[in-house]
Amino acid sequence: MNGDSTAIPAWAPDTIYKRNALVTNGGNVYRATAEGRSAGSGGPAGTALSVTDDGSASIAAWAVSTAYAVDNVVSHGGAFFICVGAGISAAAGGPAGTDNRIFDGTIIWRPIQGAVKWQYQLYPYAIMWGKNNKVRGTVTVQGDAQKYIFAESIAAQLDDYAATGTINKSVFVARRRGRIVRASYQTTADVAADAVNYRNLIVRRFRGGISTNVSTIDTTAVGLTAFVTRDGGVASNSAGADLEPGDVVIVNSNSAGAGRVLAGVAVTIDFMEF
Repeated sequence: MNGDSTAIPAWAPDTIYKRNALVTNGGNVYRATAEGRSAGSGGPAGTALSVTDDGSASIAAWAVSTAYAVDNVVSHGGAFFICVGAGISAAAGGPAGTDNRIFDGTIIWRPIQGAVKWQYQLYPYAIMWGKNNKVRGTVTVQGDAQKYIFAESIAAQLDDYAATGTINKSVFVARRRGRIVRASYQTTADVAADAVNYRNLIVRRFRGGISTNVSTIDTTAVGLTAFVTRDGGVASNSAGADLEPGDVVIVNSNSAGAGRVLAGVAVTIDFMEF
């Protein structure tokens, strides 16, 4: 099971994009919902479900008796068309109408909007996993696939904790074989980063009373922002992430220096069962 969100290309200016094309821009991912030519600069921004990116003014006008290749785009009569069958355009007329097969000389066109419309994507891709997925043997996770697997999840409220001291909170007991693929933490108050006075947050698996760490983060360089999830740092194929029936999963936290108060801290753990 492999995934690579870094393979999604960056948005480019003055480019023809087809429906469902994926791009990154400004740290976000967008999917094209309408085909057309992108603007000369800028690109999609924000988190709206429809973002217009209009470079249609730069689309060349249709020309008579001209060779056009598949995916060439032209403007004609106030509309825009993409070539779906290469050939030579007619000596007069040009494409018109809304049919998906418009004949022009030996060319076939279909209409497009001209301006690209983008939809913000919360995740670059998703892998859906349910209880009906049956696997014999081992599941291998590669790339950053574990960040985007959507399977079973369980949330546990860890409550408020003082700045110092040790926390051990049971989250769940595995009922089937599986693997933890993601963990995320939330708090109801900000937790400032501090290299000396900090807390760590560790997901641990207990099997037969013996613990193995699944993932560890701390607040030395990055803190927690109230009501904003922070990734728990589960890596692909972490040894402790494999689950057998009866395994107990907990969250452990220790403090250093003056520590850090955790207010309303909670954890959500996502796991595949198979």
